[in-house]
Amino acid sequence: MTLREQLLQEIQVSTDRQIEELWNILQTIQASTDRPPIENENQTILERMGGMPTYLLSSGNLSSREARKQAIADHLRKRHDRRK
Repeated sequence: MTLREQLLQEIQVSTDRQIEELWNILQTIQASTDRPPIENENQTILERMGGMPTYLLSSGNLSSREARKQAIADHLRKRHDRRK
């Protein structure tokens, strides 16, 4: 008997709750194996997302948290004003 046949046999005698859990596990496995491989594992998350947003590139020194918060707030304010 193959592993597939054994699994199908076990499913036949399983409860609905067990089948639901098995389904969730299979979905998780499929989702993790369907992901495209990362091109360069040495890239930072920011690089994987496309790099630094252009509105932050012209903001000057962003080493302090307050400067970053201010740059983002200014950008959002400008976007909001354009949509009015």
